[in-house]
Amino acid sequence: MAHHSVPLAIALENLWEAENEAKAHVYEQDGTEIKKDAVQVRVIYGNGNVLKATSKFQTFEKWRELLALGLEPALFEGAAQLWEQHPIPKETAIEPWVQAFVSRREVFKGEEKQQEFTKKLAKFLGEVWSSTKPKDLEQEVKNWLKLAAFVTRSREIK
Repeated sequence: MAHHSVPLAIALENLWEAENEAKAHVYEQDGTEIKKDAVQVRVIYGNGNVLKATSKFQTFEKWRELLALGLEPALFEGAAQLWEQHPIPKETAIEPWVQAFVSRREVFKGEEKQQEFTKKLAKFLGEVWSSTKPKDLEQEVKNWLKLAAFVTRSREIK
């Protein structure tokens, strides 16, 4: 996704780079390196900043399930900010981290929506955790959450 002020040549160059980086994305599963099973999404802002998020397709599907809940973008921005300040130290801490984050939010209008978001966010974070190299984990989670906020934000001009 590129802002309308981004020249087409730069947008296309980013598209090709994203394709190559997605093909080069490697993760381990059961001791085996898996390649060419990834997607990279980029947002090119008008000021030249680029937001990149890369993951395997299965993780991307979990992320899309989060978006399908139709929640406020501020929820995802808050999660990204909390992740930046207090990332999860080990995989077993995903559930408690998600529970603590969700319990402090008033955006949910019903217990059912809150439970659904909690479950889907925990699955998404678990999927990212298992398919991302440890050195890239913090940045990838933050970028996917920021991307979720960007995509869910209403950009209608009246």
